[in-house]
Amino acid sequence: MNYKRFLGYTRDENHNFVIVPEQAEIVKRIYREYMYGYSASNIARRLTDDGYITPSGKTTWCSSVIMSILKNEKYYGGLILGKTYKPDVLSKNDIRIKDNPKDIISKIAIQQ
Repeated sequence: MNYKRFLGYTRDENHNFVIVPEQAEIVKRIYREYMYGYSASNIARRLTDDGYITPSGKTTWCSSVIMSILKNEKYYGGLILGKTYKPDVLSKNDIRIKDNPKDIISKIAIQQ
């Protein structure tokens, strides 16, 4: 996973995910404003007006970036790296390996 463009997270020296508090506040703001009824374009305009930097380091936010963040389940603990393994050769089922970073957005907040 490209964590350098993954707003709100970085990796420590042991390659574990850690939350970047300043960036996590931007993610929380995006979800909060969306839940209050703001459109993606309104949120993008407001973040641009307030001088926040995008995940790619730009100064102008686009609604597509906002929608990408809102649809990204990594922000609320749904990260699955997609890696699987079979416990043995005869096993019919793959087992998914999960690497869930701490949630920035709670699942309860999203369901409301």
